[in-house]
Amino acid sequence: MIYDSYLHTKMNKFQNKYRIPSARATWWDYSSEGLYFITICTQNQETLFGEIESEQMILSPIGKIVEEEWLKSFSIRKELY
Repeated sequence: MIYDSYLHTKMNKFQNKYRIPSARATWWDYSSEGLYFITICTQNQETLFGEIESEQMILSPIGKIVEEEWLKSFSIRKELY
C-alpha cells in the first residue's frame, strides 16, 4: 500500500518523464535460484571503486567499503550463498 502511494506520487511528480524500459527479462522469475551478475553504473562512467593495474583490481576507499558490505551480505542474507 505504501509502495503504491509512493509510485503514484513519483509518477505524478515526474509525469512519467524519466521512466525507462526494464532491462529485466520478462520471461525469467528473478526470485528463482540461479547465478546473477551485478552491474553498477556510475554517473558519467566515473571511476569510483578503484583502478585496474597489471590485471589486478586496486580498490579505492569507496571500493573497499562496497567490498566489505557485499561480503557482509552473505552472512546476513540467507538467500545468498
